[in-house]
Amino acid sequence: MLAFSVLMLGMSGCSDDYEYSSDYSSYENATLKVALVNEDNVLELNLINGTHTLTMEVTPESLIIDPAAYLYKVSDETVATVDNEGTLTMLKEGETDLTVTFRGYHNLSTSCKVKISPILTESLVVPEQITVEEEKTYDLASNITVTPSQASRKFVYTSSDEDVVVVDENGIVTGIKEGEASITVTTTDGTNLTETIPVKVVGKIYITAIKLPTDKTDGKTFVVGQAFNLAAQTTIVPSNASEPVVTYSLKSGEGVASVTEDGIVTALSAGSATILAEAQDGSGVTAEITITVGSGEWFERALWTIDTNYRCDAGDGEKNYTVDGSTGAPEHMLDGKTSTYFALVKPEKGSYNGYVNKNTEHYFVVDMGASCEFNEFKWIHRNTTRGMQVWNITLYGSNDGSAFTEIQADIDLAQSPTEQNFDIPASNYRYIKVQFNEWDPVNNYNVTVAEFNVGKK
Repeated sequence: MLAFSVLMLGMSGCSDDYEYSSDYSSYENATLKVALVNEDNVLELNLINGTHTLTMEVTPESLIIDPAAYLYKVSDETVATVDNEGTLTMLKEGETDLTVTFRGYHNLSTSCKVKISPILTESLVVPEQITVEEEKTYDLASNITVTPSQASRKFVYTSSDEDVVVVDENGIVTGIKEGEASITVTTTDGTNLTETIPVKVVGKIYITAIKLPTDKTDGKTFVVGQAFNLAAQTTIVPSNASEPVVTYSLKSGEGVASVTEDGIVTALSAGSATILAEAQDGSGVTAEITITVGSGEWFERALWTIDTNYRCDAGDGEKNYTVDGSTGAPEHMLDGKTSTYFALVKPEKGSYNGYVNKNTEHYFVVDMGASCEFNEFKWIHRNTTRGMQVWNITLYGSNDGSAFTEIQADIDLAQSPTEQNFDIPASNYRYIKVQFNEWDPVNNYNVTVAEFNVGKK
């Protein structure tokens, strides 16, 4: 059997760590072909699969080439990326050119087109009806649900009567004059699923319900001195109400909590307090929420929100974290469990399960909803896999979410999954930015955090 041998000087996958024989005679007439291409030299893949491992067909078959001895390149890295080992990661529907070259003899090369098909829509769920005010708009596109969730969200929208209502290519509905019509939504991925929605254009849309975050606050105890923004957690129904204005007041529990008209709640002393929310459009709609306040050191995180500097799309929509099984989301740092965690792909690792990190730094930003005083923070590593832990961080604070001031730099974290508490300079901020400075650059693909909190001694 005719064979070609490769001597590895470094780790498999490194771009230039090979020595080759200078005798080209064994493969001067050889050819390469990407396996599974069709008769038009197109490799057809589906976005739902996430990744595809490239395989090369070598002629003559007696010529054996190590799969690690190829250079892989795609022309459009917004459609797909390919690593040194030939794993193609699909990012979105589209086409890109793929070139594969043998490292030892660049004349031995091949190329093909990679065509990534969309994930087909199985079902389409639209609002039962739409009510929109004259000369006002309604975002229909954001109120459409598709199954599976990763399916393409490209639709054609048509109005039955453009004298009453119009809809643009992005699904924005605009009321023209009072009356009734309908809008038809049709998928464009070849499935041709269609739904028709009755539309009523009216003079004014009143608030019909105020939904307060009772599902998040029930059973929770806020700490004396803690503050949060109740308005930011309030949902007004319908979302396109003409006057979506709600004011807040204390119904009971004076001395336990205070609330501003625009919904900033401050916990003052132990006990319970009821807050009243009232619509200001003349509808008379109200809602109530009761909060419990207690003495304690660590803040209640039920109404916190978190964002990160990380944006990726592995075919399942843009995310600010790395999906890792059933966990990975930023809010998993707030659930009180060390078995769930926030996860990001390490920059030097390239990709994990289709999630690609091209950022040069890692950080997350906590929004506590209102400015709070704190002088300590808590950190808990993931309960397993030491190589995914953060080693060093810097804390910053802000009250506008854009201009951050350093609280404390270069905080070393112990390499243990047990709880770690740190004293920091007394601070009064709404936003806390946590920047990762150092982590294990070798082991595992993600960097993870199980729990984070701040408090006041």
